[in-house]
Amino acid sequence: MLHSEYGKPHTFSILARLYPTLDYRHRFHLDHIFPDSFFKKFELRKRGISEHKQKFYLDNNDLIGNLQLLEGLPNEEKLDKDLIIWLEEAFPSIYERNDYMKKHYIPQNINLSFENFEEFFNKRNNLILQELRKML
Repeated sequence: MLHSEYGKPHTFSILARLYPTLDYRHRFHLDHIFPDSFFKKFELRKRGISEHKQKFYLDNNDLIGNLQLLEGLPNEEKLDKDLIIWLEEAFPSIYERNDYMKKHYIPQNINLSFENFEEFFNKRNNLILQELRKML
């Protein structure tokens, strides 16, 4: 399930299982936590991502570990913003931010910069896997 990709029909269903309290009267978007626009070769080089790490970034950009369900308006506001900047703008209170991160399986107490995508992705996958195992 963790290898489900953006744009595939079952990916939304898998993520929906992780958000049992969503109000489906609202429209939800399948959102890249770290914006898709960051995962272009030239952008990776510009951001100082080493050649050997670039493969990991490109291979995992569209997988569950970098995807979340987000309502339409917040997704439009988020657009191509860096995760840290968007979190601070959208959730100025540390309590709101922590609550959001918990609901979306965003690992806490790690560096959330794009340069730390590999650790973020692996830790988030572990959080999601733990939750999916509880459901079985």
